[in-house]
Amino acid sequence: MVMISCWLAEWISKANPEDRRALVRQFEAVDLILTLSRNQIEILIDAGFRPEQVDAIPFGCAPELFDGEDVERDIDVLAAGFDHGRDYGTFFDGVGDLDVTVHVLCQPANLAGLTVPDNVVVHGVVPFDQYRAMLRRAKIVAVPTEELAYPTGQSVALEAAASGAAVAYTATTALSEYFDASYAAPVSVGDSKGWQRVIGHLVESSSEREALASAGRAKITEDFSYANMWRAFKTKLSEHGITP
Repeated sequence: MVMISCWLAEWISKANPEDRRALVRQFEAVDLILTLSRNQIEILIDAGFRPEQVDAIPFGCAPELFDGEDVERDIDVLAAGFDHGRDYGTFFDGVGDLDVTVHVLCQPANLAGLTVPDNVVVHGVVPFDQYRAMLRRAKIVAVPTEELAYPTGQSVALEAAASGAAVAYTATTALSEYFDASYAAPVSVGDSKGWQRVIGHLVESSSEREALASAGRAKITEDFSYANMWRAFKTKLSEHGITP
């Protein structure tokens, strides 16, 4: 039995000792647990899983879904994503005073207790085709997240880069396995001033924005497609003796 785990390491890292042991017992018979970032391997081994029982593969996206004829990039800044790892509070603190309109795609729960700045337009959750179209219209896509064990935000960040937008992201340990400063703009965890600086700079600097967008699209297309993900999956099955 092989499983691809997104949240197990996060659950374990936040669990009390009794629940932690219960999680290990629940999954200890799995022959191979594959996480979507290498930082989770140590967490799982520390919890009691065997080193040979745990490995990592890269997540992927479908770059061809986000490519196509060039369209007008009439959205200056777009922030998207609705899992519980999003950190819109820090992001709003950073961009609220910028002279730019910021569009946000998320669930109401993501914004509970937050004051939405006047320059932010919240669209809620939209159909996939509208989401894809907005990524392709965006000059900058921001992915503000908290520090979690898994690479929260990776779907939007990969798809945004594939669409040709410049990506600004929270440089968590896990997401930093997918992005670096050569093809995206990192912001430290919980750094509202960092968001203000990075977004403000990219809005003003079309040359740097376009350079990041071009490099990001090339990197994601080359290294982070679904095809690459499943090739890595097959390789790990072989390396661990599950398949020839």
